[in-house]
Amino acid sequence: MKVKNIIKRGNTFYSNFTNSQGKRIRKSLGKDLAQARIRVLQLMANIDIQNEQVGAVTPKPKSKSYLSALNEYIESIYGVKDATSRPTWHQWKERQAQAVMNLLLRLQKHSDVSRVDTVKYSHLDRFLTARAHEVQNNTINRNIQWIKRFFGYCDDREW
Repeated sequence: MKVKNIIKRGNTFYSNFTNSQGKRIRKSLGKDLAQARIRVLQLMANIDIQNEQVGAVTPKPKSKSYLSALNEYIESIYGVKDATSRPTWHQWKERQAQAVMNLLLRLQKHSDVSRVDTVKYSHLDRFLTARAHEVQNNTINRNIQWIKRFFGYCDDREW
């Protein structure tokens, strides 16, 4: 289904329109079409966006620290607050949240990154290659899914 002013690349929707000054506006709208429709209408109604000049440089959004992004992700998906500083976990209710957090903390320690936007594909490749020597293939596949979800979450928030 073709929607005016919205394009889809992979699983993510993007705005695609020109403002009143003739500048092309392309921004991530998320992965849900209904939400994307709402966000593109908000962008088109935004006075600041409509007044951007053609040669103006759009500032990049601030990146978030890796640990704060991880805490926010775990709280949003699993409902666990302050996951990285939590001393004990409920092993029946919070086991997956703890496993995801531990994996993402291992990735940070292995790659020595402090901000979400500094993680590169080469970091992920080296981490998963090293991890493949420690665990079975099905565990690696689950780890890849968890890593993709975390960075997809970060990408949706433009961190």
